[in-house]
Order: sequence, then structure tokens, then C-alpha cells
Amino acid sequence: MSTSPSAYVIVLNYNGAQITLDCVDSVLKIDYPNFRVIVVDNGSTDDSVIRFKEALADPRVELLVNDKNEGYAGGNNRGMVRALAAGADYIFILNNDTIVEPGCLAPLVEAMERDPSVGIAGCPLLGVGPRSPAVYGWRANLYIGDCVQWFDEPQKPRFGEVDCILGAAMLVRAETVRRIGLFDSRFFLHFEDWEFCFRARRAGYRVTFVPSTSIQHLAGETMRWARPKAVFYSTRNRVWLVRRYGSFMQQVVFTLYAFLYMHPRRIFGRLIRRQFNLLGPILRGIWQGHFVYPGPYTRNPL
Repeated sequence: MSTSPSAYVIVLNYNGAQITLDCVDSVLKIDYPNFRVIVVDNGSTDDSVIRFKEALADPRVELLVNDKNEGYAGGNNRGMVRALAAGADYIFILNNDTIVEPGCLAPLVEAMERDPSVGIAGCPLLGVGPRSPAVYGWRANLYIGDCVQWFDEPQKPRFGEVDCILGAAMLVRAETVRRIGLFDSRFFLHFEDWEFCFRARRAGYRVTFVPSTSIQHLAGETMRWARPKAVFYSTRNRVWLVRRYGSFMQQVVFTLYAFLYMHPRRIFGRLIRRQFNLLGPILRGIWQGHFVYPGPYTRNPL
């Protein structure tokens, strides 16, 4: 039995069996000595579950099947609850459109083992193709509801504390989840990872970027099925994030910025591109973001 802390890798799937299998194949080559994989099918309507039952024969892999699509937040929550029940020390949230290197996990675990105050850690996400730039740790600017990447010098990421890590590759200490709760399932999709990091930092945990490893990210592959939904949730949840974590002044400035620049720019941008199918989701996102705010996160018992 390995003495290394146990890590459970959660890979969420929705109608993307092949990219999920490619991801899991790369995960199974990780050289970390004590890990398991939980594949969560999020109510797929294609043949994903059938393919998984045929292909996922490795005893380190467990398949969970949801009867409906619970979003990125809800689907990963299912995996996290299962990992906690199995005694995980760490939970590695991983997008199914990623390909990991064998040495990706150990540096993250080692960084968190060295510093118990770190609740969440991430590493570089290297985009594939000219439209998928590399993504590093983020510093938040709640005056405009956005983040900027964290560099030591131009184009050189540094090790250190950041405000948020993307959920495409996020290592979370199990103790952190037990203390602060899961992803807020009301966010469903987009900004649930930022909200989770902000909540962890508010609880006293550090969020750290570790540049010693990297993961390939086929950005956007998991969202092709739901572009109107993605636009709606992105619009709405950005506002919710600022309303939940912004100071009074940040909320005032953001509201002015949103109605005078951000929202008009998005609306007219879709009109110019003749993307009329996205106007409704944007308008609903604006309405629900500013006028149907659900309040703070409600922690469910784990």
C-alpha cells in the first residue's frame, strides 16, 4: 500500500465519449503512486455510457452515471462526494478535453503537502492551436468582473498565490471541500470554479499556482454542444460572482461598467456577427444576473 496521499481524479462527460476516453487514457499513465479515477457521465444522450462500460476496464476507474445533466458544478459535485466517501486526501478536477503528462500530479500534491494552508492548486493549461492560448493562474478584478493572468515577467508564469484557478485542472484538498462545501450547483456552468476559489480564500485557504507541470487543454471542445447555454450562464454568473464577493464600491463600479460597456458590447457584437440566436441568452443572463440573484452559497452536509 502506497504511503503517498490518495488522489481521486474526476473527469466529467456529457456526450463526449471519445475525448473523455482519450483523457482517461492519459490519466492512467500518471506516474503518481496512489490515485483513482472517477468518470461521471452527466446524463449523456448518446452512447457514452455504453462505450464507457465496454472500454473502462481498468480497476482504478469507477463510473458514475447521472440520470440528467447537472451542469459542470453539479456533475463534479457527484464525483467529489464519491471521492470523499472513498477517503480521498486530494481531489483532482479535470476537464475531459485535457491530455495530461505522466508527471502532472506529483508536483501539485507535493506543493500542497509542503504548505497545509494551500487549499487549491493549479498548473499551466497549454492550449492546442492558435485560438487556444496558454492559461495560468489568475488575479481578480471585481471592478470589471474579470481576471488577468499572473506572471513574474512577460510570458513567464511564477509560483505563488493567486485569486483563482480554472476548474479545467484544479487540485483540491479534501479537507477544504469538507470545510467550505462543494461547487455552487446554482452556477451550473461557468464561474463556479472562480466562486469556489473565492470561497476557499474567504475561509482562510491559499490558492496556489504551480508552474512546474502542465496539461494540454483542447479549450472549447466540451462546450460545442451548448453555446447558447454557455453564453447565458457566462453572462449571468459573472454578475453573480461580483454581487457575492465584491465590496460595495466594486459592485457600484461593476454595475456602471456592465450597463454602460460590457452588456452593450456583447449585444451589439452579436448583432454585427448576425448571431441572433445568442441575443436571447444574453438578455436573460443580464436580467437574472442583476435582478434574480439567489444569495450566498448554501452549504449542503457532506
